[in-house]
Amino acid sequence: MGIITIAFDDGYKDTFKHCAELLTENGIPATFAIPSSYIGKTLENRDVISEEDVKYLVNNGHEIAAHSLTHRNMLDVFNSEGEKAVKSEMKRSKDILKEKFGGRIESFVFPFIKNNQTSSLRTLASEYYTSSRISTESFAFNELPVKDPYSITGTCITTDIPMAEYEKLIEIVSKKDLWLIEVFHLVSDKNTKSAHRDAPYRFFTHIDEFKKHISYIKSTGIPTLTQRQVITRQNL
Repeated sequence: MGIITIAFDDGYKDTFKHCAELLTENGIPATFAIPSSYIGKTLENRDVISEEDVKYLVNNGHEIAAHSLTHRNMLDVFNSEGEKAVKSEMKRSKDILKEKFGGRIESFVFPFIKNNQTSSLRTLASEYYTSSRISTESFAFNELPVKDPYSITGTCITTDIPMAEYEKLIEIVSKKDLWLIEVFHLVSDKNTKSAHRDAPYRFFTHIDEFKKHISYIKSTGIPTLTQRQVITRQNL
């Protein structure tokens, strides 16, 4: 049997409102990747969680992961501004989260879905974090035991694929030593449009679907751990 991580990228307020208490009540710790300079502000026309919200997550056993300082593509930053700018994004993001909320900020999540990670960027992440993750819209598993904690991949949940298809991945994890990271973005009772695209957001999950999905995961008995917990268990 493998492991499942429930992850949320971008720190949207609606996602927090609909998911945080639900997960806490079900004893499921999740990893919330938050771009530190957007806390209490808006990102892509959506409110981002407040400092009080982050404190709730920390106090209830969830993991806060760094998602850069300004939520830019780190490869673009590296190519246009150089290594120093990327290191600043990574280090300052961690420093701000640690200063405001304490605890262990050990996981880094690269913003955006594609063209955002290279071996050089993974090496830079290793200077500040114990692991780093990218995201893909393809179905992705991480083999256990983890060989490279800086090449972790999460599977983004989108409106293009029925939730039943993602649950087939969970069936696989129930039988094999694999780590599945499910990456949610906006979980709410209604979808919205992003600032740069006049169309419904593809990385949306209706809260009713999410609740059913969490119930299904619990019924399988598969361990649900945060990114940091998995890496700690692997002694990496």
